[in-house]
Amino acid sequence: MTGHPLRLRAGQALACLLAFLFITSCAATQGQPPASTAAKAPAAAQGTPQGTPQGTFLPPPVPDNSPDRTAMAAAEQSLARQDYAGAAPRLEGLLKASPGSLFAPLARLKLAYAYMRLSRYGEAAELLRAASPESRSRVEVLLMLSEAEEGAGRLPESFGAAQEALLRAGERPVARTCQQRLKAVAAHLTEAQAAGMTSHYQGYAAGVLALTQARAAAKAGRNADALKLLDAVQRDQAGTDLATEAQQLAKQLSGEGRGAAASPSPKRYTIGVLIPQEGAFQAVGLQVLKGVALAVGIFGGELAGDASQDAFKDTSKGAPLVRLAVRDCGKGGAQAAQALADLAEDDAVAVVGLFGAAHAEAAGRAAQRLKLPLLALCQDPRLPVGGGVFRNFITPRQQVERLAAYARERGWTSLAILYPRDRYGQDMAAVMRTAAPVAGLKVVAEASYDPAQPNYIAALKQLATPKKKGKKPEAFQAVFIPEGPQKAVAIIAQLADRLRGVACLGPNLWNDARLTRGLGETNAQVYFADVFDAGSNEPAVRGFVAGYNRAYNEEPGYLAAQGYDDALIVMQAVERGASGGEQMIRALAGTKGFEGVTGRTSLAASGEVSKALQVFTVQAGRITSLP
Repeated sequence: MTGHPLRLRAGQALACLLAFLFITSCAATQGQPPASTAAKAPAAAQGTPQGTPQGTFLPPPVPDNSPDRTAMAAAEQSLARQDYAGAAPRLEGLLKASPGSLFAPLARLKLAYAYMRLSRYGEAAELLRAASPESRSRVEVLLMLSEAEEGAGRLPESFGAAQEALLRAGERPVARTCQQRLKAVAAHLTEAQAAGMTSHYQGYAAGVLALTQARAAAKAGRNADALKLLDAVQRDQAGTDLATEAQQLAKQLSGEGRGAAASPSPKRYTIGVLIPQEGAFQAVGLQVLKGVALAVGIFGGELAGDASQDAFKDTSKGAPLVRLAVRDCGKGGAQAAQALADLAEDDAVAVVGLFGAAHAEAAGRAAQRLKLPLLALCQDPRLPVGGGVFRNFITPRQQVERLAAYARERGWTSLAILYPRDRYGQDMAAVMRTAAPVAGLKVVAEASYDPAQPNYIAALKQLATPKKKGKKPEAFQAVFIPEGPQKAVAIIAQLADRLRGVACLGPNLWNDARLTRGLGETNAQVYFADVFDAGSNEPAVRGFVAGYNRAYNEEPGYLAAQGYDDALIVMQAVERGASGGEQMIRALAGTKGFEGVTGRTSLAASGEVSKALQVFTVQAGRITSLP
């Protein structure tokens, strides 16, 4: 069964609201009165700037140093940096301190937007439902409410908000976005849910629900029921995209357009790939995709986008034709969940997914709800594993515990922690605080820095400063630095000058050529734990590295290797007879002792993976594993 020809792009409703908030913020700086005040003033005195939407919240002139304006400006700076975790408490503080502030309506909307980016959908929906009548009536806000309700798992409410947005959109172009949002929500509904909601809706929304029921009936093999529903959609939704989709599906079910003498086609199946295709993590997503593509025999420069979906592997030996369906996880959980729904409709037998903390919970819940097996390259503890969701990725705890054990093996007794004050750095530091004592190590010093404006020298001085005046600082043999390779290079260079002889311990993010290039001739002891050794003499690893070099003219990293292994695990499950859904979930859970390029891998029904980690260092400008 094919997917919808028109589908809401990830985060489109959020993008609409972001544009609205941007206009509002810009207008607010011009010192215009709010809509409630402007409505009482004579038209000639209102002075609404050209191009500013009527009813926008435009606070009157407020002194530049007022607490509310200062708080709002700080929050907007955080939002501009995409620091949603920093913006949220500032906006919460403003609303708590000045709930009646002229900035409050705008602050509530921006706080809801930040909550959405943080996957705090329930709180976002609560704010949006309680918004002022001026904002609650806006199409952009209703669309965002629909996404928030969906993320919170309240699908009927999400569908209702999207329908209200469509009614308010009228003939404006944004109506198309509202229609796509209705389809996006309906993709998550069961057949029973869609049937139960049908009596509450008319027009386009009713057609979406009928088409959803038809697709579910067809997937269950009840073609007669499906064709009856599709006939009604074509009749009632004539002239709309729904009628076109219904007609196409009806032709598929009735066998029209198929060659009568066509020979039986080889078995084909689809592997889904869910990765970031925009922003800072686009490059790492592409590494995973390249690894998956190498496993199924797809090469070349078409891998970054949808062109790769039409590529197949055919060995001419009766092997299946493997198709890759690539989707963008977007910037939040709702977008990732929608992408998984798209892949389920595309009949993917399983999905290999790389995503982060903002996506983890919603993506995992969506995969479980859809019974879509998901091999997740995600470390975030909020990822709900089990029920078809497998975390085939080494976790922070696994890395840190291996490093702590190695430090004790070296005879070291104490260490320090130097970390960025972001979620990743704070979480990794917390894991080391608990893992070190278990390994027999003492954490004797800690320092942190602002990741947006890092001052490494000051942080290193803090490490060397005694906790109590008049006391000598406690010595330590190693510093744990949970940071990416490029920033780590800057820290290690400073540390080598100031704390000679101290070893640097880091995450598997350091298994990257950027670390070795950046370190150059720096005489530093660097150690991290990982599962992939590109320099290994194992035949499987040598073959993978050589094949990757031929295909892409570059060295593979851990993420490419993990994508490669995950694709092979899925392909082997298909060879054993699994075809998707519960069957594939059971087959993947039965994976024991898979010998891949990232080592021996075993998956369990619990969703967690068992892997043996190695310790790596940098020697002569190359990353090498230690015996």
